[in-house]
Amino acid sequence: MDQMIAIRVSSKEKELIRKVSELNNCGMSSWIKKIILEKLEDEYDLKIVKEYEKRKREKMIELKPIEELFEKYGV
Repeated sequence: MDQMIAIRVSSKEKELIRKVSELNNCGMSSWIKKIILEKLEDEYDLKIVKEYEKRKREKMIELKPIEELFEKYGV
């Protein structure tokens, strides 16, 4: 079942949201949902990159050239 989330915005914020959603050819709710989900995805991607960089810095992962893999498996 779909759930509803209510947020309070000023009349100026609502008008801005309305205008931008129209520019993107969608309703306000759809545009807000799209933006929130994109932000969540960006945050998750950034977290993954930071974890990777930390593990690389701490020498917890070993990177090898792809050519070594090709050679190992005769590709």
